[in-house]
Amino acid sequence: MRIRVLLVEDNETNQEIALALLTDVGCVVDLAANGALAVAKLEQTSYDIVLMDMQMPVMDGITATVAIRQLPQCVTLPILAMTANAMHADRERCLAAGMSDYIAKPIEPSDLWSKMVQWIPPKLPGVDLVAGLRHLAGNKKLYRQALNSFLQNQSDIVLTLQRLFDQGEITTAERRIHTLKGLAGTIGATDIERLARQLETTLQQEGAKKSAALLNELDTYMTPLLLGIAGLLASEKETQQMVTSATIMTVPPVAVDLLAKLELALQSRQAQQSRLLLEELEQLVLPIALAEILSRLAAQIRRYRFKEAQQSLQEMLHQCGKPEIDQPVAQR
Repeated sequence: MRIRVLLVEDNETNQEIALALLTDVGCVVDLAANGALAVAKLEQTSYDIVLMDMQMPVMDGITATVAIRQLPQCVTLPILAMTANAMHADRERCLAAGMSDYIAKPIEPSDLWSKMVQWIPPKLPGVDLVAGLRHLAGNKKLYRQALNSFLQNQSDIVLTLQRLFDQGEITTAERRIHTLKGLAGTIGATDIERLARQLETTLQQEGAKKSAALLNELDTYMTPLLLGIAGLLASEKETQQMVTSATIMTVPPVAVDLLAKLELALQSRQAQQSRLLLEELEQLVLPIALAEILSRLAAQIRRYRFKEAQQSLQEMLHQCGKPEIDQPVAQR
């Protein structure tokens, strides 16, 4: 989905420069020559972000921002001030009026892009981004890691559930659906969470045959969501930095404990116990480097390739700073 920008600027030269920068990267741009026109446009049209000049005839940027924040649909809309005033007091006036941030004039393209990436929420079909971010305490980096984990671990969920239904492995299917429901809730994928809850209940009460229609409906929602997540992670300029930082992110202690138990289960070739521990790991939000190895490990365990699974597990332990586990972990 293309980004919709409202450019509020009265100077024709500045208009041309900003329009060229924005349209060159695929933004859809509407122009307002003063604050009053901007308020009128926002009453009628939704935008992803507003770029607001400070000094304009009819209504200046400060007055316009105060008016825009009174519109119920614009309470959280990103508004970036474009100002040639570098004084601290001027910038404080912008923020006090309700602006989200500011960009210095003359505009540097790299500064503009970084601020837009920072303030424009990603667009994903069927996802309540506000809820997802709230579940992770507003941590955008952690939220992106959660999206990547969902993509890595749930991309084949519909085919997996269909196979489990066909093989009569209902208990395993119920666990996979429960995991999907939890992960979907974490990222704010409300449609997926709703369908997973319905599917879980129907499977428990009426069996696999009665669940077929819900599984087909789940498939229609999963495909665009997975494509949206993949496109988002591939297109973001921050992705490589996020991957690098994720590899050194602190691993949750519960993950280390589960990996230790999984190591023991794999060594003794306990297939059922290995799958149970794997499903607990799949519910965690892990650094991207670990999530990618976990996806491979999951496929190996579910295909009973225990030797390969042990090698993948050793990679995960190495990422955690624990190259191997020689002793059993004490049971709680």
